Amino acid sequence: MNRPTRYVGAVALSILAVGASACTTAQRGSAQPGPVTTTAGAPVTAPHVAVPLSVSLLTDNPCALLTASQLHNLGLTSATRADRTQNSVMTGCAWSDESVGTGVQLNVGWVTPLHHGLADIYVQRTTAAYWQPVTIAGYPGVLTDSTDQRGSGTCGMDLGASNTAVIDLLYQGSSGTTDPCDKVQMLAAEIVSSLKGRS
Repeated sequence: MNRPTRYVGAVALSILAVGASACTTAQRGSAQPGPVTTTAGAPVTAPHVAVPLSVSLLTDNPCALLTASQLHNLGLTSATRADRTQNSVMTGCAWSDESVGTGVQLNVGWVTPLHHGLADIYVQRTTAAYWQPVTIAGYPGVLTDSTDQRGSGTCGMDLGASNTAVIDLLYQGSSGTTDPCDKVQMLAAEIVSSLKGRS
């Protein structure tokens, strides 16, 4: 149950397309939209994060982000296996449990080449297979992916950890999973809780 990286082709496009981000003042943990200008001149509205989350754990020890209790809350069992992911695009961890249904996998990674927060993601919205902005514990995110596999139990999400960092999340279940996007939002809430505790 391996998932290809969503950003191999999109990273270069995003870095070239996104210009300077405008900062706004907001209350703790809240997100407010701010204009971002692309090289094509089209305005892109991307939420800003007032209080950033530290992503250092995603570099130092990403598989320590979720405790056994948190994994249990997400539907995984003691059979869960954690595998560190590190490459030129992402650093993070994948948790998999083949004992649940036909298998469940959670992916969490810091997309290291993206330096403009969700602004780097928002320039891809017209080419995304699906696009739904969400807020997780006061932090902005988007349910999105380049291909729509929600009907087969998979949902992707990008979370704005700061105005310069994006966390990529994935819930990959089976075709019997009723709403994988609910599951990936639960995963995001657990990640925010973990990162807040270490910020």
